[in-house]
Amino acid sequence: MPPIQKELVPPQYPGVLRRLEHPKHIVVIGGGLAGMAAATILAERGAKITVIEHENQLGGRARGWASTLPDGTPVQLERGFHAFFRQYYNLRKLFERIDPRLRMLVPMADYPVLAPDGKFELFVDIPRFPPANIMAMVRQSPVLHWYDLLKIGFRHAFEMLAYDQDKTFARWDGVSAAQFLDEVNVPKQARAMIFDVFAHSFFNPEAELSAAEMLQYYHFYFTHNPEGLTFDALDQPLHTAIWEPLTRYLQPLGCALRLGTDAVRIDKTGDKWVVHTRPADLPPDAATEPIGCDGVVLAATAVAVRDIVAASVGLGTPEWRGNVGALRATNHFAVQRFWFDRPVRADRPVFAAIAGGGILDSIAVYNYVADTSAQWAARTGGSEVEIHAYAAPAHYTSDQVRDEMIAKLHHFYPETKDAKVLHHSHGVFHDSPAFPVGSGARRPRVHTPEPTVTLAGDYTWIPLPSGLMERAVASGFLAANCLLSNWNVRGEPLWSVPRRGYLADWIK
Repeated sequence: MPPIQKELVPPQYPGVLRRLEHPKHIVVIGGGLAGMAAATILAERGAKITVIEHENQLGGRARGWASTLPDGTPVQLERGFHAFFRQYYNLRKLFERIDPRLRMLVPMADYPVLAPDGKFELFVDIPRFPPANIMAMVRQSPVLHWYDLLKIGFRHAFEMLAYDQDKTFARWDGVSAAQFLDEVNVPKQARAMIFDVFAHSFFNPEAELSAAEMLQYYHFYFTHNPEGLTFDALDQPLHTAIWEPLTRYLQPLGCALRLGTDAVRIDKTGDKWVVHTRPADLPPDAATEPIGCDGVVLAATAVAVRDIVAASVGLGTPEWRGNVGALRATNHFAVQRFWFDRPVRADRPVFAAIAGGGILDSIAVYNYVADTSAQWAARTGGSEVEIHAYAAPAHYTSDQVRDEMIAKLHHFYPETKDAKVLHHSHGVFHDSPAFPVGSGARRPRVHTPEPTVTLAGDYTWIPLPSGLMERAVASGFLAANCLLSNWNVRGEPLWSVPRRGYLADWIK
């Protein structure tokens, strides 16, 4: 069986010209990865861009912002640790605009999955293609054994090697990830350490997540990922590494940023559009400022896009408006960062996933990878540690989330229990998209009933397997390509892992 290779995705929205023949003004609503990816492609082809962003920083769920420690040290806070997997081909193409050799990315040796009893899973030496990767995982796993394979549901297990976007969603979108994993029937601890940890990484609880969406993630991240399971991390804060240099890249191309600004609604005037905006800190009844344009990319969060479309009477068709109206956020995501007065153990990994940790899903030691964090730790003798809960139950209060996460940190890294906390930040966010059971057919596509309005974001349905940051960037590229095709301008080529599994033609 030959090694799997990445694929060049055929153009979905073709064009011929390299640049726009006549100036076009495009408003991009949302300054996260999806919006900035779209803005980059459009600006490079001669469009004038205005980016409207609710926050005072670019980045969306990958943004960073300034703060100050009690000792006066300036720091950049973020919404959690970001793993840059090596099959994030389109995201890396975006980053090459600002760092052609991608020197800002530091390879991670491994990221173990830790269990409360001390067992752990590793991924660094697992081969890159099936079935060797699956055999190696079973061989080295402390919780999954060959005799366990005699009890598994082979039909469900084979589905992980048979991904086909249309067929997989037709078969499994009506089943929850939890039910699917129940029927795979692996031992309880193996499920927690291998399958549950993976499913939690997408911010949706298993009981609500579509099994088809989960199978797409298995295909993209593991069974058909030519690059292997390890990833890279940034050696600088997100704001310094990405958003400042990307701003410097785009501004000479005619890209203007309107930060701290809300897009309220979109109105059509002939073949043009008017985006009504207002400062984000003003009340909802405050007057709006109109911005005229030739096209719009809706690249805000799923909930914000839903609300803008609801307010934009007459935009699109009733069916499309209903599909956008069904978008919602999943459970809360929580992140806490600690500046301790002493180091954590020297053998702690940069990043560890947690199995059986209640709502605690991962721990990151920032001073082992980020240069500014390492400098602070070297100067003070302390450590900078971050913990994450990817899908905290809705009935938990913010205090409950905080306290349970801290208690679990003390269990897995006991040296933190007696450490003095020099500074602590805690955030709970509710803006990651839900992928509920049965939602695949209704999920909005990049194109809309309006040729010069497109959608972009990791909530969209796009024609290649992807997830998280990579889906955001790929959808942004596709949204820009779709707009450019209206004016016969060629878009950006996209790359993907193989879009179908080895067994896709075998499983009916």
